[in-house]
Amino acid sequence: MRSPEEVTLRILTACVRFDSRTEDGLTRPRILEDHNHYAVGLHNPAVDSSGHLVLKTGADRPVGAVHVSSDESLTRLGVFGGGSGGSAQVVISLYEMTADGPAAVRADSALLFGDTHNLWVSVHQFDRLS
Repeated sequence: MRSPEEVTLRILTACVRFDSRTEDGLTRPRILEDHNHYAVGLHNPAVDSSGHLVLKTGADRPVGAVHVSSDESLTRLGVFGGGSGGSAQVVISLYEMTADGPAAVRADSALLFGDTHNLWVSVHQFDRLS
């Protein structure tokens, strides 16, 4: 175990909004940045071939925590997610709670589309020790 004095903590954070569409009509996640929302260190949201939301971190660093939280709009729809980090990207899997249990939801699904549908993401990274 590392002591807090041994590491430099970097907190990366972003609000991902699902209010845009591609030419094909798929939901396009974007980083929300305005006078009320800042993004730090997370960028270039994309949907991979498996439907996961992928955010670039810019550096391959050890990770201490990945937090993914649906806002009240997505929570009301039963949408939740979990993230995986520890590389130059964060991969987020999204799910919808159904009567049969959780069902995977693609990050470009029409279910996610909405003017105020947000996913809050934060990542705690550390500088590598030599």
